[in-house]
Amino acid sequence: MKKRGKLISMALCLTLAVGMMSGCNGNTQSSQASDSGTSSAEKPKEKVNISFALWNADAQDFYMDLAEKFEEETNIHVDIQVSDWNTYWTGLEAGATGGSLPDTFWMHSTYFYKYASNDQLLDLTNYISKDSVKMANYPKDLVNLY
Repeated sequence: MKKRGKLISMALCLTLAVGMMSGCNGNTQSSQASDSGTSSAEKPKEKVNISFALWNADAQDFYMDLAEKFEEETNIHVDIQVSDWNTYWTGLEAGATGGSLPDTFWMHSTYFYKYASNDQLLDLTNYISKDSVKMANYPKDLVNLY
């Protein structure tokens, strides 16, 4: 049961990550899906492709399995891109500068302000309200930080 709870929690995190970043890199397929008014419970009519970057190769298999389940339920294909810590942040900065950030990506508190203050992150407030996400289910310090 504990493993299932973790899977559900991670699925929600991936869903929030998708909502947070979809459309930020100019990918019209992702933008159309998020701007169409489709709630998280509805599948897009056409298959959507998004990228998801992370810095931990040890987590790759977990996220690939999670992405596969996510794709079955949402009709959104997740292309997982894995780098080591240093390469990740260098690549992310280059992507932000060049307008080619991944659609979704892991964020760290050390770098959050840099990306948020430069309009590189999507404000989730409206999505959280629309989908009635219970923020009390998440650690208060984490919610306040981001």
